[in-house]
Amino acid sequence: MLRTVFVVVAVVVVVSLLAVAGAAAVLIRRPLPTYDGAMSLDGLRAEVDVVRDERGVPQIYAEDVRDLFRAQGYVHAQDRFFEMDYRRHVASGRLAELIGPQDGALESDAVIRTLGWRRAAEAELPLLSVQTSAYLTAYVAGVNDYLEGREASRLGVEYTVLGVTTSLADVEPWTEVDSLVWLKALSWDLSNSYESEVERSALYEVLQNVDQVDELFPAFPEAIHAPIIGGSSDFVASQVSSSEPRGAVVGSQAGGVLAGSSTAPTVDEAAAPTAAPPGASPQQAQPADGGLLGVAGLSAVAAAGEALRAVPELVGQGAGIGSNSFVVSGDLTASGAPLLAVDPHLGATVPGPWYQVG
Repeated sequence: MLRTVFVVVAVVVVVSLLAVAGAAAVLIRRPLPTYDGAMSLDGLRAEVDVVRDERGVPQIYAEDVRDLFRAQGYVHAQDRFFEMDYRRHVASGRLAELIGPQDGALESDAVIRTLGWRRAAEAELPLLSVQTSAYLTAYVAGVNDYLEGREASRLGVEYTVLGVTTSLADVEPWTEVDSLVWLKALSWDLSNSYESEVERSALYEVLQNVDQVDELFPAFPEAIHAPIIGGSSDFVASQVSSSEPRGAVVGSQAGGVLAGSSTAPTVDEAAAPTAAPPGASPQQAQPADGGLLGVAGLSAVAAAGEALRAVPELVGQGAGIGSNSFVVSGDLTASGAPLLAVDPHLGATVPGPWYQVG
């Protein structure tokens, strides 16, 4: 009798595991797109061929440019619509609507709505050229062609996972502003000057001396390193004398920085304010005379820095943000054509920031 019970329990466990595995396989595979076959889309001017290479990268062939962009929108939504939807929620200050209020989503939304990325994108839409607007509208139509008739669970397994803990709204159609708003996030990603602005404000409240703050944040030494555009060797030679020191290293907690002047603050100047020791609170960093803003000013600066740090990691935090590029003249290449090399310093994400399409 006991043996029979064990057998029955074992069978039930095995069947349950198989049922769970089968359900999981269905849920995971359900959103995967179908790459084979043909379909008809209203509005196409001619036939469009989409061929996937061995890596799954789509190659699109079309007779009409707008058909080309429409097909691009379709295959883009096929391959990574949840990523597109997630990013438009982030850039529009609506992340908490998608994933719930956890993980700092509300704080992120508050900062991004304050910065007004969505408002900026909406204001830019009417400024697009007629041609650009037509191509963008065609791309948007392609995205919505793929969304039509598909519920969230058929657009990405991520929606199924989120649905366990969050009440998901219906997936909204894609719009032109949804594409433009991510350009605001990319602009933020490639610009981290806000960090130095907050640091300058905090340092000024401590030092109460603009010149000292400027020495800690020196301008680019164009007299020593001429810019490619707008500079020349004659200009540099006229700005730098042979007897002038080539910059002084000014110490700071963040390390030495190259300044364009050899003038450093005197001992009396440096000792005038009461700077806080490393790790001190804003209240401990108040200048000896109370400062122009005092504790309230430092608290505002600290609050601004804390708020900006709430922006999600995928829109630019950390060192090395920016881009490098250089051009080689056709006189120096085997083909006789100039070469442009670009190295964008965008953060590593999964999926990556670029979508490959031919």
